[in-house]
Amino acid sequence: MTSNTSSSKSDRKFWFPVTLPEFGYHFNTLGELRKIDSDERFEFNVRPTDKDYNQAHYESLGAVIDKHVEERLESDVGLLRMQIPVDDDENEAKSKIFMSKDALTSTKPLLVLVPGRHRRCVSSLPNICHSPASNHGATSIGQWARRIIINDNINIGAMFEYLKQAKEEGYEVLLMNPNENTGWLSGILKWIRGNETPSNHILYVWDTILKKVNEPILFVAHSAGGYAVFNLFKERPDETMARVKGIALMDSLHDATVITWQRVRRWFAKKATNWVPSPLPVNTLITRGITSKCGCPCRAAGHTAHAYTTVTAKEAVFAFLEDMIKSKEEGSEEIEIHGREE
Repeated sequence: MTSNTSSSKSDRKFWFPVTLPEFGYHFNTLGELRKIDSDERFEFNVRPTDKDYNQAHYESLGAVIDKHVEERLESDVGLLRMQIPVDDDENEAKSKIFMSKDALTSTKPLLVLVPGRHRRCVSSLPNICHSPASNHGATSIGQWARRIIINDNINIGAMFEYLKQAKEEGYEVLLMNPNENTGWLSGILKWIRGNETPSNHILYVWDTILKKVNEPILFVAHSAGGYAVFNLFKERPDETMARVKGIALMDSLHDATVITWQRVRRWFAKKATNWVPSPLPVNTLITRGITSKCGCPCRAAGHTAHAYTTVTAKEAVFAFLEDMIKSKEEGSEEIEIHGREE
């Protein structure tokens, strides 16, 4: 079956399979993407002289992997899919989030995972983006980095290792989906109401779902996901400061200089930490470069690559979350917030 269509920058159209086996790949028991017939790793240059085809092939395989990850979130992890927007209107485009069965009613703390990297826009209108099948550069729900999934291991490129540890440490979980801002309805690409941008998505899920949760809430966000989470605290400062116990960021793209309220600065400085690319040992405090601009302590992720900060900082992140759950303090001394240090 070859009905997965992908367009290249030159507007050439290609047809690709819609399942991993039809692509000739599978994930082995270690979580590595391998060719079924030869056990070789992923090959990008399927046609060495045709860049358009190779990129389209990669994007279509990525779309199939997106579906594979979503299926595993339900079948292997046991998460529930919730439709977004939450009201039942068949005449509008839909998105979704995933959460553990008792996420909204449990007495356990709730861990919210937020991926980074928004889709590229393809219109003069802001945030009109590719459909998921032809999307380039987006990070889909349940994933930290598609590149890691394809070239390294699905367990660390997707959120499975975080979900496993969250369960072991007694958290309920909710997976945000900030990059799915448009959807197809009757063959027309439509805005997803209330979720038109990553920041809008985070606000929508907070307003309709999260603020009703009675137990402590914690965030883990990567890259542009950190920007969207930071915007939530900017737009809903009183609600979030009262409910959220901690924010673990990994190479976040937020800029704390936009916050002018001193009490929000103090709260963020105490409750957030940003793990940034660095060759220094994991969790080493970074005292120069971006700490002040981040508005919170910055620590070494133990890896120099942006995509791998979620991988190498994981243990430090969960230790931080545990400390935040146990913490009874309301705030801290304000740290100076200014531009990047030289």
